[in-house]
Amino acid sequence: MFLTSLLLLLSLQGNNAYAWYCTYTPTQQGYISNLYCNGIENEVAIRDYWCVSYRPDDPICDPYRQPVCTNATENQSLACPLPHYSGVVNKSRTYTCTSQSWSDWYEVSNNCTQDPPTCQTSVETRQVACQTDYVGSITETRTSSCPDPYGSPVFGAWIETTNTCVKSATNVTNVSSPVSPSSPLNPVNNPSISVPVAPTPIENPVVQEIPKTELPVKVEQPKQEVKETPK
Repeated sequence: MFLTSLLLLLSLQGNNAYAWYCTYTPTQQGYISNLYCNGIENEVAIRDYWCVSYRPDDPICDPYRQPVCTNATENQSLACPLPHYSGVVNKSRTYTCTSQSWSDWYEVSNNCTQDPPTCQTSVETRQVACQTDYVGSITETRTSSCPDPYGSPVFGAWIETTNTCVKSATNVTNVSSPVSPSSPLNPVNNPSISVPVAPTPIENPVVQEIPKTELPVKVEQPKQEVKETPK
């Protein structure tokens, strides 16, 4: 094996002379072995000089070798951007060596579909008691709507659907109540009246005939005129 000088570089800086050099033992293929540098780091000498101007095919240059540029495509899948949608949006972008840049993301496919509504309309019913001195019941209903298909239902006002309330028997305004001042059933408005008891009829009474009395017949006599003779 023999030592071969890699480089001898002289550079003048002002009035001072500065030089660096490297030596190495070449392999059978001519690659570097047992590199020694003075005035420069081994890595810098290999990366910036040996691999650039001498033997870029040396395996020692692999860490510093620029990869061969090839156009590339990158894909990604994103969640649907709109709320209450399920599925994915597939996008891609490409890298071109000529421009040495990536393109903007562009949509390849979109299988987003809207989720079914979660808000459900309904009708509620309730029974309400009648007011005081009334009997029966009141039925009321209310209906909900869904302004937001995925929100909570909104109920409207209660609406009376049936009403069976009537005045109770103790309601003083009930004309059919005995306690009502205007009721004909109130004892105050109807004082008791004594009704004479009719005599009990005699069973099979004997009918007595009253004897008939004949009235005398009056016979009128004709009046006679008596003329007085003048004297």
